Amino acid sequence: MFHKPTLCALFCALTLAGCAPAPAPLGEPAQSAPASSAPEDADPAPPAAPAPAPEGERARELLAGMTDEEKVGQLFLVSIPGTGLDAASLAFLTEAKIGNVILFGNNCENGAQISALTDSIQRAVTEATGAPALIAVDQEGGEVTRVTDGATVYPGAMAFAASGGKPTALDPVPEANALRIEGEFVGEELRALGINCNLAPVADVNTNPLNPVIGVRSYGDDPERVAGAAAAYALGLQSRGVLAVAKHYPGHGDTSVDSHYGLPVSQKSLDELAAAELVPFLTAGKAGVAGVMAAHILYPRIDPDGRPATLSKAVLTGMLREGEGLSNGFEGLIFTDSMRMGAVTSQYGIGNACVLAVNAGADILTTGTGGDGAAGLQVQRAAYNEVLAAVKNGTISRETLDDRVGRILFYKEKYGLFDGGLPLGLDHTHEEEHARFAQEVSDKSMTLLRDPRGLLPLGTLAEERLLAISPPLPLSAAPAGTDPEAASFASLAADRFSGRPLLVDPVPDGAQTAACAAAAAEADRVVIAMTRAEQAGLVRAVADANPDTVVLLLGSPYLAGLLPPEVTAVCGYEYTPLSTGSAVSLLAGGFQPRGALPVKLD
Repeated sequence: MFHKPTLCALFCALTLAGCAPAPAPLGEPAQSAPASSAPEDADPAPPAAPAPAPEGERARELLAGMTDEEKVGQLFLVSIPGTGLDAASLAFLTEAKIGNVILFGNNCENGAQISALTDSIQRAVTEATGAPALIAVDQEGGEVTRVTDGATVYPGAMAFAASGGKPTALDPVPEANALRIEGEFVGEELRALGINCNLAPVADVNTNPLNPVIGVRSYGDDPERVAGAAAAYALGLQSRGVLAVAKHYPGHGDTSVDSHYGLPVSQKSLDELAAAELVPFLTAGKAGVAGVMAAHILYPRIDPDGRPATLSKAVLTGMLREGEGLSNGFEGLIFTDSMRMGAVTSQYGIGNACVLAVNAGADILTTGTGGDGAAGLQVQRAAYNEVLAAVKNGTISRETLDDRVGRILFYKEKYGLFDGGLPLGLDHTHEEEHARFAQEVSDKSMTLLRDPRGLLPLGTLAEERLLAISPPLPLSAAPAGTDPEAASFASLAADRFSGRPLLVDPVPDGAQTAACAAAAAEADRVVIAMTRAEQAGLVRAVADANPDTVVLLLGSPYLAGLLPPEVTAVCGYEYTPLSTGSAVSLLAGGFQPRGALPVKLD
């Protein structure tokens, strides 16, 4: 896979900068420094230790002795319903010889509970299969953060990109060093919890302002910058022994359909994809990222069979694995996006889709989803049975099966999971350092779009009546036990400035809009958080009622296009406790906004 000079220089700088000894190359375990030469009169050296087994030998030996059932189990990345390994989940894992588990928010309460859960999973899987489990999570940062208590919550991708400021010719990815550090911190925290695979970074280049599923999960709309940012994060993550998985191949950034519910269709050619969407994946592949996740997107100009990328041999084997028209092929693990998303299930069914994905080139079938209880176990068991039947009847050849399973076992060996698959134990030593780093990045991400009336900062407002308006904090972003209303922007801002809070629904109705406008007319100043497009009417009504209104865009920066041109606006990119705290501090004059937009606005 091609690797452009600017990004090559970036990787070299990241590898060599900052600390000694330098981290190992992406995906490789750290090596001890060679011993210095002994003086001539020194005692004879002890007998040399036996040479280590060739890389992959353990994996090959295990594969040779596995049954069809055990091999098929290695293909699956499944979910379980609760915070502990209950009897039904244990039976599923052991009876189907499942090799890998993904955790969602419903599985994660706190660090001690997560460690106990991953410990029980590892013990059960290792005893049943002879191989350790990949235990994965979507710990992207921002609003896609599964572990919110027991690990640091970091800003999301676009906030990180904004925090770096404007790129220059000499520094095209100014946030790269911070992202490398984030990857290291996240890797340390996840391994301490027994999690060894992170389904991140998002390597999608977000060029569609109407994208309903990627948006601020992307580092921006510049392919080179996204490539450097994603690679830097993966570099840090893998230096700490956690597999990184770049997603969503060949690129989900220029879509207007959410693949959770429907099938996006792209008419782009291979050349068009290579000019933008593929650049981050090609760069990550060259650098040694352990995994790539395929997207449920249909490319009629690439796949003659009319199948989405996840099920497309032309995409997974031709483009990704063999590199047809793209230089070298990808050698790592190919993950599917969840096979229970509407883009796939509506047409193919889960089990049939899994069979098609394996034959297309996928190694790991992601069948997990959060919060579906015992019914989810039954759905996943049925998919396992259908894949096993396809092996038995020859629909999936044993050569294909051995290729996929051999690669999975190789990466488990490569990352030392056979020797350290159990949790490393909770380490709170660096909690404050990590939290301080996350808050600093969040503060730096705050981006001033305009302030024509000179309203910022608000100061103390001791003699003024302040109105603060927002929806509650999203449940997905709230740590366990957090009151979404008390943690809302409105509540925190009103408390900071002794003002009045008004909470509205994420999609406010006419009555709420009228009430907010009436309250705004009576206030001296108004601060309002806008998190989605459906709030545009409310924001305009408030700004019309009170020109001294400050809008905090705690969501997509593209929301700026829905605002009146004369309104003061600051972009915070996401609605999380981190960004809310940064926004309130900014309003109070705690710091000057230094962020720079990572996307172009019309």
